[in-house]
Amino acid sequence: MDVTYTAIFERGPKSWGAYVPDLPGCIAVGDSLPEVRQLIAEAIKYHIELLRDEGLPIPPATSTAARIKLIKHAVVPLRVGTAARKTSAAKTARKINVISATIAPPGSAARKTSAKTTGQKAGVIEAARKRSTLQNHLNR
Repeated sequence: MDVTYTAIFERGPKSWGAYVPDLPGCIAVGDSLPEVRQLIAEAIKYHIELLRDEGLPIPPATSTAARIKLIKHAVVPLRVGTAARKTSAAKTARKINVISATIAPPGSAARKTSAKTTGQKAGVIEAARKRSTLQNHLNR
């Protein structure tokens, strides 16, 4: 069975780096993008082999990546209200590929659902930590 893992590539001041969000600790650093592509592919292979040898579970490939285009000088106003009171500002934001935010009052449905995203925020913080570690490697 073929599995496709998402690799994130970053350019540093002197080199390139890559990491795989679904495989914590799986990173590669190289002088060029083609080199780091080859190195991360090998790193994934060896990382999975090591997990198998140790009898540890192989994490599923669940991450995806996308490039988001932001339009220069696009300003989307923040609206105060419940999720049910979304206005044309949010619709406009979707049209111009800008993410808008809604500030919900305490006790509203939007406020309650934000508690569910705490785990997602923790994942974002963990990804930022990995990028920081990778950036330290790139700057060496």
